[in-house]
Amino acid sequence: MKDSEILLLPAPPGASRAPLTGAAAAAPRRARLSSFGTVLAALSCLLATSVLFGALLPLAAGCDPAALTAALAARAQFGQASYLPQPRSERNAASASFPATRPRAAATDGTDAPPTEAPEETTAPEKPDAGEDAAAIRHPITAADLSCGIHSLALFNETAYAPDCAALAEAELPFLSFPVWATEHTDGEPYILILHTHGTEAYAAEGQTSYEAGESFRSRDPASGVVAVGEAMAETFRAAGIPTLHLTEMFDADSYGDAYSRAAAAIRETLAAHPSIEVILDVHRDSILRADGAQLRPVLEENGQTCAQVMLVVGTDERGAVHPRWQDNLSFALKVQSRLIADHPGLARALDLRGAAFNEQYRAGSLLVEIGACGSSLSEARRAGVLTAVAVADAVTGGGCVVEPEEILSRTAARPPQPGSAG
Repeated sequence: MKDSEILLLPAPPGASRAPLTGAAAAAPRRARLSSFGTVLAALSCLLATSVLFGALLPLAAGCDPAALTAALAARAQFGQASYLPQPRSERNAASASFPATRPRAAATDGTDAPPTEAPEETTAPEKPDAGEDAAAIRHPITAADLSCGIHSLALFNETAYAPDCAALAEAELPFLSFPVWATEHTDGEPYILILHTHGTEAYAAEGQTSYEAGESFRSRDPASGVVAVGEAMAETFRAAGIPTLHLTEMFDADSYGDAYSRAAAAIRETLAAHPSIEVILDVHRDSILRADGAQLRPVLEENGQTCAQVMLVVGTDERGAVHPRWQDNLSFALKVQSRLIADHPGLARALDLRGAAFNEQYRAGSLLVEIGACGSSLSEARRAGVLTAVAVADAVTGGGCVVEPEEILSRTAARPPQPGSAG
């Protein structure tokens, strides 16, 4: 991977480059272009200027400047007010709005992300009084390209760390080699675990172009939200010959604030029963609400099909979690992101590096995956889930994952998700 293919947003003032840890520490460092440090510093200054003044700055060759500007800022809504981006048609007319960050509590037990660090939903505008004009009740669902470009990896760094992404992207992660794992596990035990901390997260109806104020985009029906997306991903892994366990429990159904603690307990219990698991994917859907009440629908059009865009979220130990191998998580994410971009340009949003762990400390092969947003349809999200699963399968097998996405989508659409079992 070329240095020019990695976009690093500047870390906060005072940040220092983090030394490689975990398996990534053994990765050989490649020779850098002599001018790379100078170029990176210049990009940092230019990016700061573009954020302050709403400029649309082409940061890398092959990237749509407007889409890239939005992608670098449109991150998961974890413990903060929503990002309010402008759709493509409006980006030249107005700059993006960045609201203040909500206060965050420090981790108390050094293990799980505290409730205040849980991804918090953007709330749709409240319904107006009955006497108001009925037209004010509905808000648009607006398609938007929030991808990180065509040929570049983009990292939105919201921590004080400055990881060496060039080295991490090429680091060897032997513990994630499925071919090696498969020679040591012939008993049908699972290699991948899929779960949903926020299992009630759902999507817009097919063809829906507006929504009623106050609509939650949540459902306890496992066939209408992220659980159905997770099932499509699980079937993709199984079709690729990778044993996968899918937990369909909705950990947020009874208490949203306790969802991460409940999910952490389930992860620990599952790993105790199935220590063979090396990869954990926590599948969510994002929520991106614009200032005028519009819900954004991050979408890719490819081969006549629409597909929800995807964002990978990597946690760290910055907020107190015991998570010494977070750079292995980041290395894994960079490998998956690289495959997503290479196979489906425009599918991936900027990778998001966060201070909380989001339960990723239990395995170095853990990722939080945001599939689409409230404005996406379930069919778009399921398609994105299958393509993401193919990228993950390629990353752990070394390439060559041969599955038929349309067959997977057809098969999983015909039945609701079933309680998890390895297979």
